[in-house]
Amino acid sequence: MVARNILFIKQKLSNINDAILKHLQSFLTPHQLENFKNNNFIDFKEIDFLSENVKIEIVLETINWCNIAPIGNDVKIILFKNIENAKPLICNSMLKFLENLPTYLYAIFTTQNEHLVLSTIKSRLQICKVFADNKNLNDLNLNPDEMKIFTFVFDDINDGKNNLENNFFNTALQNAKTIIKNEINKIFQIFAWFETLNNFEVTIFLKILVYLGNKYDFLNLLNDYQFVLSKQLFFNKILLLCQQL
Repeated sequence: MVARNILFIKQKLSNINDAILKHLQSFLTPHQLENFKNNNFIDFKEIDFLSENVKIEIVLETINWCNIAPIGNDVKIILFKNIENAKPLICNSMLKFLENLPTYLYAIFTTQNEHLVLSTIKSRLQICKVFADNKNLNDLNLNPDEMKIFTFVFDDINDGKNNLENNFFNTALQNAKTIIKNEINKIFQIFAWFETLNNFEVTIFLKILVYLGNKYDFLNLLNDYQFVLSKQLFFNKILLLCQQL
């Protein structure tokens, strides 16, 4: 029997979108599934709680929408992403709704941290852990040492693939190895590269340094990064930690 209220728990380097599509295949017709993939499935709504703008009024409006029969299909789908970030008041507003789902409705929840999801929510959902696909990992063509670093650094397989495709991961790995070796003649070149990084890329670079240097102080720098006015000063802190290895 297909679960009508399910919580997908994302494990490291898994692809939760693939898991959702596989679940949809179990109750949608091929035509409906194709419409969903093309964003043409009109009886579908999504709320992502990573957004800071999700207010309880939006959630209540969505619950009301769920209680109205579908207009273009025989089913409705509601997707609540990253439910661990929902405020307790919002979660509590869902409890009665989850106990009496309309027969046409499929409610899908996702989380990246099951321990942060309220127990009252989890108790009303079927739990499904989504693990990494070994085939996807093998397709990355990384050697064993690179794979260990890759799995340490990235939580999402798609983020990892994107960073491989644009060569950022390989460049960051090489530059991290260089500054740990304290190759002075290449420091200015690496700093010029570092200045171009966005916040996400800085995080990746620091995670690589954590792995290579076995020193979590690199990640502690992230707490200071948002207050740093000069990337030069921040880079100097990285160099200082490397010298202490």
